[in-house]
Amino acid sequence: KELLNARVSKPFQWEEAHRTTDLLLVLIDILMGENVQAYSRIIEGGKEELVDMPYTLALTKLRKGLALLNMEMKDFERAKACFDETLELLNQIHVKRIKAECYMGLILYYRSNVIEAKRHAQIGLRETNKVQDFWMSALLLTALTKVLAENSHFEEAIDTAKQALSYYERSEDSYGQMVCSFWLAYCFSKVDDQQNASENYLHFWNLCVNDYPFFIEKKTLFGPQHLILFVQLAKQLQHDVPVVGQLKIQDAPSTELSLTLFGPIQIRRDYNVIQEKEWKRMKAKELFLYLYIHREQFVSRQQICEAIWQQDEEAMQRDFKVVFNAMLKTLEPARSAREESYFITRRQHLYKLEDRWIQSDVAHFTYYAQRGMEEKTAKLSNEWLKLAMRLVDGQFCSDFEREWIGSI
Repeated sequence: KELLNARVSKPFQWEEAHRTTDLLLVLIDILMGENVQAYSRIIEGGKEELVDMPYTLALTKLRKGLALLNMEMKDFERAKACFDETLELLNQIHVKRIKAECYMGLILYYRSNVIEAKRHAQIGLRETNKVQDFWMSALLLTALTKVLAENSHFEEAIDTAKQALSYYERSEDSYGQMVCSFWLAYCFSKVDDQQNASENYLHFWNLCVNDYPFFIEKKTLFGPQHLILFVQLAKQLQHDVPVVGQLKIQDAPSTELSLTLFGPIQIRRDYNVIQEKEWKRMKAKELFLYLYIHREQFVSRQQICEAIWQQDEEAMQRDFKVVFNAMLKTLEPARSAREESYFITRRQHLYKLEDRWIQSDVAHFTYYAQRGMEEKTAKLSNEWLKLAMRLVDGQFCSDFEREWIGSI
């Protein structure tokens, strides 16, 4: 990456516009979890305007699609459009090069559709097998491993990861070996094969901590959707102390939360939507939403009373503890009653929600919007603002009418 950065730092010349050093850097950024930097390179590079250079344009579209897959989005239709445009351009100029990488992107796009992911993997592997491109075959298999594992197809994921690992060993790619070892450890743990899980985990950890620590710290192309999975697996294999130390945290909850607040409210624990009946009491859900929206500060019981109990002090005194515990139980069903919640910090009658392990469309909207407003380059500013607006697909908490929400 340092060598490529030195090359692209030279002044731009149009006669070298066909060169793709910056686009190779985009791929490295994506694999390293430098997602904002990857997307910025694409936009600033200006190669989407090179309509007279179809191969360079196709490669630009492809890498833009991969960058979008790593961004925090509600849907990945823009990424899919990039892959479709890439294939169309390559077909027009009768070039098969980079087609397999495009199919790799489509495998990851179909993250919730195993059948489609496997179909695109088969198409991509036909391309790589023709030319005996073992490294690209390994990338396709790694993408499929991730999809299989995250959809609980553990046995199939193990077979796929083993095949990918053999190709990475042949290619002497230690990064790919680390990724496969992680997914093998995860899948073996899910099928209760603790010996193989531990062996693969040690191989993964030694490579990760020494050479690729970013893999557990950032969202990468082949890493899990939820980073909490690294902590969960480490705890299960009794290896959590070094992981917690690497992440510079004291501990972590048993689950990661994902919130959709534009439009109808949806709250997920890891991959599963929390159903209404799980909250036991409706005010438990309302309390969580109130704390999340005011997550930047401590709020007092009095503030909570005024908002949720409409200043009915007697009702709040009677119900607060039950509602509060119902909220905690819903957020972390595996937490014992005597354990302190990792999501809530308490100071006497003050409460604050810790959002280290909470993702939300509102937070991502705020991030992209702020980048857009602060960005001095008009083209890049517009791109960040477009990403922000794609997250807004409805009124804020549209199915949850409360006076305190209406005032936000």
